Formats: sequence, C-alpha cells, structure tokens
Amino acid sequence: MSTKIGTPFYVCPEILNGEYSISCDMWAIGIITYFMLSGYPPFHGKSEGQLFNQIIHHRVVFNDDPWNLISCSAKDFITQLLRKNGKERPTVEEAL
Repeated sequence: MSTKIGTPFYVCPEILNGEYSISCDMWAIGIITYFMLSGYPPFHGKSEGQLFNQIIHHRVVFNDDPWNLISCSAKDFITQLLRKNGKERPTVEEAL
C-alpha cells in the first residue's frame, strides 16, 4: 500500500497524504457513480497536480446537465461518498 499505482481520477484525499483505509474504496465508488451518471469525472485538471489540488480543495458539484435529470438521492449518495474526511464517509454496509 505504499506504491503509487492506479488512475489519478480515483485517488482520495487521504491517499495523497500517504494514508489508506477502506474509506478510500468508498471514495472510488463515489467517483465511479458520478462518472457513470454524468459521463465525466467530478474532479479534473490539465495536470496531475491540478487534479490532486481539486481533489483536496474542491467539493463535488452537480451542474445543470445532466444533473438536473438525476435524483436527489443519487446526488446525496455521491456527496456522502465524496466527503473529504474519510472518517465521515459511509461504510460499505451504510452505503448499501
């Protein structure tokens, strides 16, 4: 768990600080869900550094299209999974 591997779009804030827990996987589920419903990732940047800055400092937003057609419960689910503090994210059981 110390090697940098994977797709930067799915990295959670605590991974960027060298920490890992199951809540990191819950973050990834939030990213995947956002991506599946919108067709684009919630955080982006022209470089890996800009992407990581967004992951650490920006909150997830649900701009008009396609989010105006997506249920509030789906957006709430994503918001909970993409909490910056991993201890505040739902567990697997809570997410189910």
